[in-house]
Amino acid sequence: MSTYLVRMRNAALAVKAESTAGTDSIAGSPSSGDWIQGDVTISLNPMIAPVPGFTGSLDSEVDVVGGFKPTLQITVPFRGSGTAGTPPALGTLLKACTMALTQTASAVGAPTAATAGTTTTATAASPFGTTTDAYNGMPLIVSGDQSFTTGIVDYTSGRVITIGETRASGLTSSSNLQIPINDLYKPSSDESVFINATAYVYYDGTLYKFVGLQGTWSLNITAGEFGVFTFSMMGQLLEDPSNTSLPSGAAAALTAQPAPPRWANGKSQLNKKTARCQSLRVDFGVQQILPDNPEGTYGFDPAVPTARRIAGTINPYMDTNTNTALFTAMKGNTDVSLMAILGATAGNRMLVMLPTVRLQDLSPGNRGGLGEFGIPFQANGPDVGAYISFF
Repeated sequence: MSTYLVRMRNAALAVKAESTAGTDSIAGSPSSGDWIQGDVTISLNPMIAPVPGFTGSLDSEVDVVGGFKPTLQITVPFRGSGTAGTPPALGTLLKACTMALTQTASAVGAPTAATAGTTTTATAASPFGTTTDAYNGMPLIVSGDQSFTTGIVDYTSGRVITIGETRASGLTSSSNLQIPINDLYKPSSDESVFINATAYVYYDGTLYKFVGLQGTWSLNITAGEFGVFTFSMMGQLLEDPSNTSLPSGAAAALTAQPAPPRWANGKSQLNKKTARCQSLRVDFGVQQILPDNPEGTYGFDPAVPTARRIAGTINPYMDTNTNTALFTAMKGNTDVSLMAILGATAGNRMLVMLPTVRLQDLSPGNRGGLGEFGIPFQANGPDVGAYISFF
């Protein structure tokens, strides 16, 4: 076997945010924080242009390869950085998918006693702020008379917190509240916070460079297993692939990342009730294009997002305690919340919060002899469809 053959297992991916769209931000030397542990599939998608003209035979002129419209499919385990307050490696990809990052560098609350509560709400006190929606999508740790971790569906200027579940007993002034240190990613339509990314893909001595990347993601989480992000990115091929060795620090940086946590002993809540589901899928649904530009690399500018449709599916067991409420919500086009929490170790805990989704079907099915619903849903509302928090 020739030693010149490329072993696809001996590969690595580095990604870094660009300060100027379409300009190589890695500049030939990935840093330790640029490496992302995941699989990559490259499609160069060359434009093939037929050449008109007679050839003196039945055969046509040979088509010409034009510009490239590359796409990268990047599959990444759903995990944190291992340190609360330090964004995960995959955070750069999330920001390149029309998501804005809000960092809470210090915990809010000492913990601090609530002033009142119900089975789905708690009224906080100072140092919690008075800005509407300030903590939407963030985790909330409750201690005192109850002990649990949940997510914030809504926050009002009166400090009323709506949580993503229904408790067996109401929260009270003996309930202590704290928002832990966290990194929150949320959808945005503000072009000033969008980023493009540079990606270096090393395949056993062969290097592909891409710039101007933007894209979308889907997240699949299975009960008892870890979650998996699939990023579909579009951008520009910076230059011809080159024979370049993998940098010496890549392997050490990749193996230093924590193991992705299982979706077990966590949270799975639909309409603030336990959803005993096998799987949850969220599609962020960003559409993007490479704008035509004859002066751009290979004839195109960096990728630009044009639309977003956040949707997904969940398959909870049919449950006589929740079926009626779910059907009523679907029939009435009423928003419900959806929440999932994975992990138990600070720095490697994740909250997925969709505060306002519309259920689009509740047809019964069969899973292992038990009834289930295969529920498609779509998020409702601008820039509030899906929050991802690492804490």
